[in-house]
Amino acid sequence: MKILFLEEREYYKNLGLKISDEITVEYNGIKYYKKNDALKRYDYIISFMYLNPMCNYIITKANELGIETILVSDGIVDWTYLFNWKFAKKKKLVTFHPIIHDYFFVLGKFELGYFQFKGDKAFQYLPKRIIKEEKIKLPKEIIFLITTANTSYFDLDEKKVLINLMNQTIDVLEELNIKFKFRIFDKELIKHLKNYESYENVIECNFLESISDITHVITTPSSISLESMFNERKVCHFFYRDDPVFLRSAWNLIPGLDIKKSLKDFYYGNKEKNIYQKYILSTYLESNEIIEKLPKTTLNSQMKNKSIESILDSPLNFNFENFIRKIYLKLKLRKIKNQIVKKIIIKSKNKD
Repeated sequence: MKILFLEEREYYKNLGLKISDEITVEYNGIKYYKKNDALKRYDYIISFMYLNPMCNYIITKANELGIETILVSDGIVDWTYLFNWKFAKKKKLVTFHPIIHDYFFVLGKFELGYFQFKGDKAFQYLPKRIIKEEKIKLPKEIIFLITTANTSYFDLDEKKVLINLMNQTIDVLEELNIKFKFRIFDKELIKHLKNYESYENVIECNFLESISDITHVITTPSSISLESMFNERKVCHFFYRDDPVFLRSAWNLIPGLDIKKSLKDFYYGNKEKNIYQKYILSTYLESNEIIEKLPKTTLNSQMKNKSIESILDSPLNFNFENFIRKIYLKLKLRKIKNQIVKKIIIKSKNKD
């Protein structure tokens, strides 16, 4: 059996898809754009960049050729991301609607049920990058972390509500003498946070390293919620929009409600809510996808949208986007290497 991944290996190495050693795997399949004969060598074609028109073009051609296709979601499914992401709106598209692939791998039992209800052939899986095998020990001292998803708001109204909610949280934590840190990358948020300069902003390490001395995590819903829950940190979500919620939390900070009461409950760790948090986590830990055993299905109808049509009609036959992505990956890897070297230098100096 042969599998073709449309994107670079770098994108997939931490997803943890179950593929046996007997299967031949090839990456960077986007190079076969408009080379339909090359696609015939593969049994499955996999992609995760849903809004990439070049990938979608290849997927539609694979569907026509009768080759099984798989779409992989590399993070949690968020309703606002699905229906209000500006990048998708500009293309007049809705993320993951429709699924043009034969199969869809998605995180979470509730999310799985939603896509299956819509008629998609969906399977639940668990990306390796979200749940590590070894847990980080809980520290004895209680320290909170205030953080957000990479994209935590989608318009100015959401931004204002979130900033106000974060500042209320800071006020109460200071009033209750609860120690806390930030992990905020968004400069627009940073410049509006109260007393920001008085607290540490832990952004020079990965997320798991940042919670090594943390017991409680307050965040907007994201995959770091799951990482925190898995590592037995209590998780509280900023709740600031009226959209449906896929990823839940046992504790929530809601505008208009008593923030002090909510944070006290979060601090002391309501026993029943602790159990509920464990239940939430359990709904994401399942993984029932095994590629070589996927059932055969009828082909989905092709996606018809302007972005695909524009590629079909485009006079450009060279893969410029693929070229740009390779440059990006090289720069990203260089940054990671520089961070590793920096850590080694710091450790050697500390030894001296």
